[in-house]
Amino acid sequence: MNDIFGSAAPAAETAAGYTADSAYVRPRPVALADRSRRFLHQGQDYVLEAADTLGLELKLVEHASVTTTCAEKTALIGWPLERIVRALYFSDREQMVGVVLPASCGRLDAVSLFRQRLQLGRRQAKRLSMDRLPYGMDSGACTPFPPTACLGDRPPLVKLIVHQAPELSGVWVDISLGGSGDSARTRSGHLHYDSILTILEKALPGLAVGVDLSPFLRE
Repeated sequence: MNDIFGSAAPAAETAAGYTADSAYVRPRPVALADRSRRFLHQGQDYVLEAADTLGLELKLVEHASVTTTCAEKTALIGWPLERIVRALYFSDREQMVGVVLPASCGRLDAVSLFRQRLQLGRRQAKRLSMDRLPYGMDSGACTPFPPTACLGDRPPLVKLIVHQAPELSGVWVDISLGGSGDSARTRSGHLHYDSILTILEKALPGLAVGVDLSPFLRE
């Protein structure tokens, strides 16, 4: 992994490059020794370890302003919504399921998705709601890289469904990193979209699955 923390973005904008327009707020440099303590949380060590093993680039950046929505994030850094990734978590008393997808995607028909991909009955699929946040996450800071404690929490996280978007392969995207409070809402990870699933498959085998969510997206 290339350890570039808060590096300056190149001037030119390209579709897949790690660049942004003039609205981009240059992130503050972060000392290498502080990376885990300040950005990643207990149970997220696997993110850096997997990225390093796989030779994937991950940039940890700290923004000057707090953001709580994807729209605020795109306005802050000047990237379009398809390059802002959201992580949605659904749960009932027995299980939790996460769905990772670009913020530009339409409304998710979660019931149909869970019935078809998780083989749940309609009643069980409808019970999965977004009323509860996963362990180690706060509103506006939900991450596609859950702390490992989520796997044994009550309810346990049993599956992460990651939208397969070939058009974003090799494209830099912004993800939240979890945590709580305003400090968590100023910190992001920047990596290629396809690296999200690659890291999860390497570090947490069997948890994440890539799915084309297009049939389950509504206007």
